[in-house]
Amino acid sequence: MALTLASAADLLKEHHLLREIIQGDVWTDDPARIASADEPFAGITYDTRKVTQGTLLCCKGRFKAEYLNGIDEAGLAAYVAETEYSAATAAPGLIVNDARKAMSLLSAAFYGYPQNELTVIGVTGTKGKTTTSYFTQALINAVSGGKAALFSSVDNCLDGHTYVESDLTTPESMDAFRMMREAADNGMEYLVMEVSSQALAQKRVEGIRFKAAVFTNLTRDHLDYHGTFENYAAAKHLLFENSDLAVINVDDEAAQYMLSGTQCRNVTFSAKSDECDYSAKNIRVSAAGVKYELVSNDNIGRVDFAVPGEFSVYNSMGAAVCLVEMGYDFREVLDALSQCGGVPGRMELVKTDTPYSVIIDYAHTPDGLENVLTSVHEITDGRVICVFGCG
Repeated sequence: MALTLASAADLLKEHHLLREIIQGDVWTDDPARIASADEPFAGITYDTRKVTQGTLLCCKGRFKAEYLNGIDEAGLAAYVAETEYSAATAAPGLIVNDARKAMSLLSAAFYGYPQNELTVIGVTGTKGKTTTSYFTQALINAVSGGKAALFSSVDNCLDGHTYVESDLTTPESMDAFRMMREAADNGMEYLVMEVSSQALAQKRVEGIRFKAAVFTNLTRDHLDYHGTFENYAAAKHLLFENSDLAVINVDDEAAQYMLSGTQCRNVTFSAKSDECDYSAKNIRVSAAGVKYELVSNDNIGRVDFAVPGEFSVYNSMGAAVCLVEMGYDFREVLDALSQCGGVPGRMELVKTDTPYSVIIDYAHTPDGLENVLTSVHEITDGRVICVFGCG
């Protein structure tokens, strides 16, 4: 069903977001008082430069009235904002309590709720999100015949095989729903989404129910945005409050917090303990990758994974356990895992003719760099030269 001002108002009312509708001297909560209320929107955007005839504009963040100069001539149909801009535009305004949440819900409706056509899997944590997301998508593609899309901080993939460089770890909600629509139209049945704490705090995934969510770890990061570690952890926890299945690395200190206060089914994994649902045994780390046995109450299988570093045990376990718990065959998943390649820029072993090995990694925090160097020292007793750039 096409999105109109009337249906948008009803949706916002349903979620207790709509304060009023304003157009000129008219202040109302009844869209029937607006002449164009039943006319379908031709487009939706949060960028005033992209407004064309019949567009719904979502005004988020530090929006300024001067951004609306010339907007009526461009064809603005209506706007959504926390502040009314009647002095700057003749278009009706849907005035809401939370513009970001409203934008997410309206974007989902405009694009025909594509999330309902996809099985959505989220991956969150401080480190390992990208790698685990890539591994999860690769495994799903292997067992589903290439039916998995991907949103990550490195690339987005909307057709199961074409990767395009991304701008954000988790897209803005409007972009996410637009890309989900494209993925669903491309025949994708799954979406693996790297979910950042900022995205969760900014409600970019509002309206999406996750079939499964994987937690990698939590360290003191992004505190410039969240202010405190407690706020950072609380943002991550939001993902598991809106998921059917939580796959949790219990070797991390924040694991018990992530497991608490949710209604989803919890499954745990560990590389250090037997007090969990899945454990890694007989771990061997070398420059060629990692080998270990994945053990559960029902199964035991060998993993031979061609990405070096102890963290590869955790990232590959998170992906494998997620799929097994979603109902895929244990042996088939482990066979597919052993065929997985690495992730561009994540402990990537570069093929060279040199007498030394070259590894590239995207470590961009002190903690991340320390973990990479620790992983390198696990696989060599030789000299290590570190070259890094700093923005």
